[in-house]
Amino acid sequence: ALARETRIADGKGSIAAPGTRLARCGRGALRAPGAYPHLATGKEDAMTSDQPAAADRARHLTPEDYRTTPWRNGGGKTTEIAVSPPGASVSEGFDWRLSVAEVASDGPFSSFPGYQRSLSLLSGGGILLDAGKEGDIELRQPYKPVSFPGEWEIEGRLLGAATRDLNLIFARDRVAGRVGFVTAGPSPLGVESDAAVLLLYLA
Repeated sequence: ALARETRIADGKGSIAAPGTRLARCGRGALRAPGAYPHLATGKEDAMTSDQPAAADRARHLTPEDYRTTPWRNGGGKTTEIAVSPPGASVSEGFDWRLSVAEVASDGPFSSFPGYQRSLSLLSGGGILLDAGKEGDIELRQPYKPVSFPGEWEIEGRLLGAATRDLNLIFARDRVAGRVGFVTAGPSPLGVESDAAVLLLYLA
């Protein structure tokens, strides 16, 4: 577990400019045997390590390491930032996955029975999540995560312009996870966590 300070840097100094928002999956989040810590910077690079206790051995991932998949209905696309176990697919199943979705039109959400989902608006007009008898969930305020079971039947309706959101999804019976946001200041950002997996995404 990461029990000491981890700094986000790209070898040229801090990669987090003042005022930058960072999404954090940390402290108590994503506990999975054999998982590795991730430090992800969404637009440029990310970091991973095969040594869970050694944040200083983390490495950068670049967008070339991500996987982007257009939706079958043509309503958007998903860019997978990180997944555990590495290389796992939706059809095979996974412990957890962090991704960014670009939503261009209304449509149904994919069903993930047994998983928990957390969505956070990054940009755009937001989405109304119509969960039927479970009620409506508004994803309108940036950087404010909303969470719901993956098996809920949800119809998404755009509230304005096309939307970009951060998605954390994890198997409830194997791991636990949460998303939080911090704002980077003028100094290098230090993050402490006792999580088995820590992922920082430069949003």
